[in-house]
Amino acid sequence: MVKVFISYSRKDAKYRDKLLVHLANLRRQDRVQIWSDQEIETGTEWEKEIWEHFNTSQVVVLLISADFIASDFCFGKEFKAAMDGYRAGRVALVPVIVRSCHRKGSAIESLQCLFVDKPAAAYTHQDEPWTKVAEEIEKKVSRIASMTLSRAITALDRQEGDELRYLCNRQSQEMSFTMRFTAQAPEVPQIYYLPGPDNAAHAGFTRRIRFRTLPALLDRPEESLRDIVLPVAAPWVQTPPTGKELGYLLDQLAYTLKKFHAAGGATAAEMKVDAKLAGRLLLVEHVVYAKYWNDAMAALLKAYVQFWARAEPAPPGPRLIVFFQIVFPARDLRDAGEKEKARNDSILARLDEIAAELDGKGCTVTRLEPLSCVEREHVQDWISYHAGARSDADSFVDRLFPGEECLPMKQAEKELANFLNLA
Repeated sequence: MVKVFISYSRKDAKYRDKLLVHLANLRRQDRVQIWSDQEIETGTEWEKEIWEHFNTSQVVVLLISADFIASDFCFGKEFKAAMDGYRAGRVALVPVIVRSCHRKGSAIESLQCLFVDKPAAAYTHQDEPWTKVAEEIEKKVSRIASMTLSRAITALDRQEGDELRYLCNRQSQEMSFTMRFTAQAPEVPQIYYLPGPDNAAHAGFTRRIRFRTLPALLDRPEESLRDIVLPVAAPWVQTPPTGKELGYLLDQLAYTLKKFHAAGGATAAEMKVDAKLAGRLLLVEHVVYAKYWNDAMAALLKAYVQFWARAEPAPPGPRLIVFFQIVFPARDLRDAGEKEKARNDSILARLDEIAAELDGKGCTVTRLEPLSCVEREHVQDWISYHAGARSDADSFVDRLFPGEECLPMKQAEKELANFLNLA
């Protein structure tokens, strides 16, 4: 069951009630659990209860009006938290223009809202707009349910991507990618920042996306999408940048694509609109080493995103997904020393700022949660799912985790492969 949170101004309560009536069908099917602040009981700490339900919701409905924007709590807190969750891929948004309001220059303007041209309140027959809102919520609910179902898909290409079966403790990042991918039109470039320590197997995660997640999302679960997906490991600067590298890096990407895939223009500008790439999914990986981070690196990442956001309208180019593997020189970001942790936090905060500034302006920009070590419980869950009730499972886990420490993904992946005799 998917949990849906409704954010609204009290002055729009009658529209919330209209929506609840139209969500009754989904409720009766036990497909959704709806929560709004009308559920708060007398005598409870109302703000604490709101955040408890907000933080466990997978869909957030925003009933937008002038009063919603004027409310410090609705716009200043709930909307900000909803955008943070959306950009991180934790929640799906359903923004609804309920009554006419000025939105230009606000973050709302970057969202694809329902009833932009004619607010919901302006309809003579009120069943019409709220039926449409309920249908949009159902789409989000179905996608989230299918994401859960896709985890059961194991019949993948055994020649390439077998290592996906050894990757555990990556569900959060996979869910974030899935929610963002399914919410966007194909022509919108998608940029993902994937931070983690050097031993976190960043490339393994992107292979997981390529061989497991994308086939399920594109409804081709038995195929590796070789005829559609063009994977490209593209160069990035291996020294502290000076701020003059963008043109070179983009042209190197075009050259790499043309050399290894016999497709794409000779330059990056041509590649964006190359007819040979129309309908293809270009999956690009860049490796960025945090040890080379400086202000010019942040500016370079920003300029790169802006280049793809300014895509030409025609002819159609590729569907673009870019993963930046942000590699930190640490065993686990949680175990870094005080000075190193401060530097890591500063880099992550800058990535968040870039995402917040550029997301929705011709592209999507998402900073995924940092990859971390694999813990005992992750391996136990993985064994239950992949290996069933093997008699030697407990002794294997005890040997793998003699203490309470966690293991780097690279080490865990190898051990898990050996456990199934598939190394």
